[in-house]
Amino acid sequence: MQREQALAAEDRQHVEILERLRLEQPDKDWDQAELVAVPAGLTRTQMITAHRRLAYEKHLCAILREAASVEPETTEGTDPPMRAAVQRLCDTACMQCKGGCCATGGDHAYLSAETMRRELDRGVDAAALRKRYMAQVPARAIQGGCINQTETGCALPREQRSELCNTYYCGPVQDLRDRLAAAPDPSCTVLVQRAHTTRRRFDPDADHDIIAIEVLAPA
Repeated sequence: MQREQALAAEDRQHVEILERLRLEQPDKDWDQAELVAVPAGLTRTQMITAHRRLAYEKHLCAILREAASVEPETTEGTDPPMRAAVQRLCDTACMQCKGGCCATGGDHAYLSAETMRRELDRGVDAAALRKRYMAQVPARAIQGGCINQTETGCALPREQRSELCNTYYCGPVQDLRDRLAAAPDPSCTVLVQRAHTTRRRFDPDADHDIIAIEVLAPA
């Protein structure tokens, strides 16, 4: 019931937001507009401790040992590639949230033996690969989040992240992606950010207050 009530209340607010914007900005084609609601990510940072670095390094060593006997990560058979405009739109929504879904990355950063297999197949040896990942650990990371999650984004370049990190979207952004898969690009997109985190969206005491509204021009 909590989930249904929260979604119904959000939908009512979204209708009101679109109606208000229609009056305030009559020049836009609101019939072809999209709206996506995103959560708020964690923002407080803390120093990376020696304990966390050691735990991360142990994880890297373990998955590097396993890498010889696994297949590399692949996205074959998953969702088809997004159009460039839709990809940019989804990435913008993610950046607004600042990585709420990254919070469960802990000291493993979703890196797996399959990720290492992919990297080793690029011609990097295991010792050099471990050093490369360790060298990219930031001095400070989001408190309670992934070891590579900084206040400006992931410390790892996209090509070194796990496939999960590169392809996962939270529910609202994935819904937007699905809607636009076979539809024309929207005339504009209204991005509504709420105060709750992605993991606490449907908790009884979740804060659903709107903290930002942004109208994005066509990508």
